[in-house]
Amino acid sequence: MAWNESDLGLLPARIQKQVAQTATRTQTKKKRGNPEQNLVVKPTTDLCDMLGVWWVHIPPSHINKSNGQTLHLTAYKGYTGLPDIIMGKDGRSLMLECKAPGKKPTNKQAIALQELGGFWADNPINTEKAVMWVAGKANMFQYDSTRKIL
Repeated sequence: MAWNESDLGLLPARIQKQVAQTATRTQTKKKRGNPEQNLVVKPTTDLCDMLGVWWVHIPPSHINKSNGQTLHLTAYKGYTGLPDIIMGKDGRSLMLECKAPGKKPTNKQAIALQELGGFWADNPINTEKAVMWVAGKANMFQYDSTRKIL
């Protein structure tokens, strides 16, 4: 059974409050926007879905400054700097760091890309080349010495 907004009144008051708070946070995030997510990650994962490419998006780490220390908090256990998307299909796999237009990988991200054999792109046209290769629909793409897809 699918829920819609008219069903909200059927929920307990504390749950209604949580739903309202979540909706407010979501609207605030949408207003601020995330150019990397909106312009590069989303079109890339949408294309993966269209072509039947398996993928996982690794959310960015969050910085927490406390007691004079800077902590990079990740949604997973492991190192910061991992590429944003890991994708694969029919024995082909690829790790892709997505950047907002004009941005470059951080030092940690650049090291991870070199050591793991991943690539990066700052626009959906170049991420499309990577997805098409993984899907078996295109030949290997060109990239520069920083592993940026050209």
